[in-house]
Amino acid sequence: MMKYNLPRISNYCPVLFVIFLSVFQTASIFGQWQRTNLPPITSIQSLVANDTIVYASVYGNGVFAYNIHQNQWVQDTVGLSDLFVNTLAITPGVIYAGTLLDGIYQSADAGNSWQALPSATGLTNQSINVIYPYGNLLYAGTNGGVFVSTNQGQNWTKIDSSLVTVSVQSMASIDTLIFAGSDGNGLSLTTNWGYTWAASDSNLYSKQPNISCMASSGDTVYLGTTDKGVWSTSGYPPVWSQLPTNLPPATSVFCMYANGSNLYIGTNNGVFSSTNAGRSWFSNSIGLTDSTVTAITGNGAGVFAGTDSGYVYQLSVVSGIKPINKALLNAISIAPNPFYNQSMVKVHLSENQPIKLTLVNLVGQEIQTLASGDYNSGDTQFNLKCPTAGVYFLRLQTPTATQAIKVIQTNE
Repeated sequence: MMKYNLPRISNYCPVLFVIFLSVFQTASIFGQWQRTNLPPITSIQSLVANDTIVYASVYGNGVFAYNIHQNQWVQDTVGLSDLFVNTLAITPGVIYAGTLLDGIYQSADAGNSWQALPSATGLTNQSINVIYPYGNLLYAGTNGGVFVSTNQGQNWTKIDSSLVTVSVQSMASIDTLIFAGSDGNGLSLTTNWGYTWAASDSNLYSKQPNISCMASSGDTVYLGTTDKGVWSTSGYPPVWSQLPTNLPPATSVFCMYANGSNLYIGTNNGVFSSTNAGRSWFSNSIGLTDSTVTAITGNGAGVFAGTDSGYVYQLSVVSGIKPINKALLNAISIAPNPFYNQSMVKVHLSENQPIKLTLVNLVGQEIQTLASGDYNSGDTQFNLKCPTAGVYFLRLQTPTATQAIKVIQTNE
């Protein structure tokens, strides 16, 4: 583990404090990644989740299932003849695995066993890039067009009239609009469940982005590219707009997960997050030791990210606390500060509400929790004693805001 040597207290300056405060306000919004115990085998291709289980396709090694309550990964490959699984999809009671050369498999027992869909189903292209459930329909994007099934994959119909490309890599929808994205060959749109297609939008089509992933939330569809950032559209007719990002140069977006106005994108430079539908972004890679994130999903237990190195990380959600990027003003104070042995922290609340008060170090790790739960309005005091002398931050979270202040414990 990397060790951090604390500089002398006299070397701190106001500018450095502002930088630290900004970093820890961001960390308090998005938390910290923790590596799960899946051993690194090969690249993570796809992640899907229900309330209790996360499924990962590990390229060339089939599917692994992670029970979030047992903190354990189990390899689920019984009946899965093609272990090169490109994509996973989940519907109530059924999990689907799309493979490189052998079509689609399905599991009705939480991944414990798999059955290949019959070869004579009408799915004439067996190289599956994306499986997309839409109501009672199931779509498959392949290297040879788009197929649709009305009976959970037992029969398929090819639907690619006027499709702008035969190789479909990603799909997403809003209302009755369904989009099919390709890698460098445009984006198709259908308004009649896929029986006819058209180019989605000239503004996007003229850019010819390499579309790597898509996601939808509410009335908005987002797409990520390997060469032209992140885009979104809402309503009809769709007009795509490139979202402003502060991504480093030459950043490729490989995967995305949308939940309400919260967006997460996995890139070759880690994870970036937005809490306002992509209008502003924050680097969100604390604890993430792998830079290339290839798959991302979420459930009630948090957000999960898979990497090219084969690891899966979990970003835990703080129970009852979902702070937005808004600063609390003068809600937390400490005296004395700096201090030698212990100090007194005062939290002032304008109303009854849940809070979480934690001490974090300079790399965003939680050192101790001083308070977690419902507290009444007014002033509440807490004793603070840091584990060793050094510089820390006190971080206060409420359902709507966050505040961080620097604290210093001296040797004498």
